[in-house]
Amino acid sequence: MTKFLIVGASGLIGGALLNEALKQEHNALGTSYKQNLSDPHFTTTDINSDDSVAKTFSQFKPEVVYACAALANVDYCQTHPEESRATNYDGIKRIADFCNEFNSRLVFLSTDYVFNGKKGPYTEDATPNPINFYGEHKLLAEQYVKANSKNHLIVRTTITFGNERVEKNFYLVLKSKLGQGQEMKVPTDQFGSPSYNKSIAKALVELGNNDLQGVLNISSDSFLSRFEFALLIARIFDLNKDLIVPVTTPELNQAAKRPMKAGLNIDKAKSILKTKLMSAEEALLDLKKQSV
Repeated sequence: MTKFLIVGASGLIGGALLNEALKQEHNALGTSYKQNLSDPHFTTTDINSDDSVAKTFSQFKPEVVYACAALANVDYCQTHPEESRATNYDGIKRIADFCNEFNSRLVFLSTDYVFNGKKGPYTEDATPNPINFYGEHKLLAEQYVKANSKNHLIVRTTITFGNERVEKNFYLVLKSKLGQGQEMKVPTDQFGSPSYNKSIAKALVELGNNDLQGVLNISSDSFLSRFEFALLIARIFDLNKDLIVPVTTPELNQAAKRPMKAGLNIDKAKSILKTKLMSAEEALLDLKKQSV
């Protein structure tokens, strides 16, 4: 059994990863900062504190560390850049340093928001050029990990959806609003690759025991606008698609610029992984089956 430390295990990807690691009978421990969790597989860790991180590493002595923790509200990051940098860069830098000290393999979760969104879907070797603070700070973290981490893999993903403890991802918010008969404005001009957290989690467990270094994209191979993705959710879950209001990005008045044509090319992942990366439709059908 590999000792997996999942930093940020109360989140969308981290939560699915902890469940999958335990399912595969690994010795897995998840960390959380704000969530009050009584689960024995969780420990409280503040990635902005040397003492807190040192305590977790010293007690658990992980072989593989997954850095899933992030401040991922893009608009909040834009209006609170110091908080964004503290979590999305400084916190990851701290985790990377402790991984070196404890000879732990680091798997860092990054994003397609490191790109400007003019030429997606992006391959692993495309040149980053972020257009908001969230993407900028994630790129700084990538650069630090590449330059300083002795054993690392950077995994980029995008538009992650699925079940989670705090229901805040696009899929769950849309389902909730439509289910309550409420309209939801969805942009027609933001494109990406909707990615199932369960597929990502299975791939990450596989990669934890792999010696692959560098950067790897993990998403679906679907390439959809947010509006098209919303219509797909409505169709599969028998929700009223007329409540989905198509808008352009400028109409939303979002604080942070969005990479409009983002998304990820996963040809490399398909050639390496045994894990199947589900399409957006396959993933939604899987979620529907779970809800029956």
